[in-house]
Amino acid sequence: MSRYILTAQAKLDLKEIKDYIARHNPAAARHFVEAFRQQCQLLAKFPSMGRSYIQLAPLLRGFPLVKW
Repeated sequence: MSRYILTAQAKLDLKEIKDYIARHNPAAARHFVEAFRQQCQLLAKFPSMGRSYIQLAPLLRGFPLVKW
């Protein structure tokens, strides 16, 4: 099974985003975090998918989280 690891800063950023969304819609905040985790798992399983962001960091890839 492929895994992903979030840095301490990424965890803090995710918490801040979740808290911001939760102020207006707690259910949406929970859905956002779950969708984020699912996308991270997918990216861990298929590391070559998504867009390359090599200009930011070697081997960095990502894709938008559009459905949450």
